[in-house]
Amino acid sequence: MLNYSLRDSIKKTTVLGDRTLQQQDNLFHITYGTDANYQLGVGISIVSVLINNADRRFVFHIFTEACSDEYLSNLDEIARKYSTLIVIYDVDAAFFTTLPSTKAWSHAMYYRLLAYEYLDSQTDRVLYLDADVICAGNLSAFAEVDFGESIAVVVDDLPGTKARSIERLGSLLADREHYFNSGVMCVNLKEWHAQKLTHSALEMLLSSDYGAVIKYPDQDVLNVLLSRKLIYFPRRFNTVFTLKSELKDKTHQKYLSVITDDTVLVHYTGITKPWHAWADYRSRDVFNNAWQASPWRDSPLQAAKSRVEMQKAYKHQFTQGHYLSGIMALIRYKIKKIL
Repeated sequence: MLNYSLRDSIKKTTVLGDRTLQQQDNLFHITYGTDANYQLGVGISIVSVLINNADRRFVFHIFTEACSDEYLSNLDEIARKYSTLIVIYDVDAAFFTTLPSTKAWSHAMYYRLLAYEYLDSQTDRVLYLDADVICAGNLSAFAEVDFGESIAVVVDDLPGTKARSIERLGSLLADREHYFNSGVMCVNLKEWHAQKLTHSALEMLLSSDYGAVIKYPDQDVLNVLLSRKLIYFPRRFNTVFTLKSELKDKTHQKYLSVITDDTVLVHYTGITKPWHAWADYRSRDVFNNAWQASPWRDSPLQAAKSRVEMQKAYKHQFTQGHYLSGIMALIRYKIKKIL
């Protein structure tokens, strides 16, 4: 039996912005869970929400590991410029590293469970966003939805991922018509706690019974636990787009059929993220708009660090016709691969 309290994982809390905002009514709470690699994405995502929802008051909760002083300073600038509140929770990762993870998804994916467990004393609902989700429109639908007895508002995953996941999970899913992407979840915290879902999720993650069928650790578990307890929003509230698709699109215009004027949230899945220097496409304009309105606007975008990022970087640079930088990136990739 699990005898660990997730609340014990929070070492320190830092509040940025006007604390009196906490006393206001109709605040909408948004939360993120991230490690150091995605902290920039979180900062830009917050700005994207603020510039597209100027008529609403927000509180942002970031569950992460240690932040640099520069990062905290930039978040403080955002909080003051946009009259919002940003709360950073310094997480002790020790327990979370014992849970299943992959090269693509680190233990930080489980910080959403910590958020759902911790924030019930502050709000009845919270919108969770992955760090690579950028806002392009109005979020009122999440703030105003009537949950009834449902646990969360979600959006189905892409058709291929959905079909394969339903087949893989089989009878574990009570509802065989749906499989949602967990990067966007508006959660009814009262029902979440009433049904003790954090405990159930951790018990499942720590059990060896599901290892053979679990591919996307947190997402699969949430789909199993919440099946038939959900409200489904249309695709525009979690528009999945992978910048990898630009490698096959010589026109670099096909994204317009995915990211449209009706899109509310763009979810940039895959290894290449919009904050990467080599992701120079119009399809990241939603990100660029927020980046230019942020404290990072004069800072360079992130260079490739890992071997897999270096591989993606040279391929994208060749696709963009940047042959010299592509050759240099290819050389760096080969050296990294050998080492």
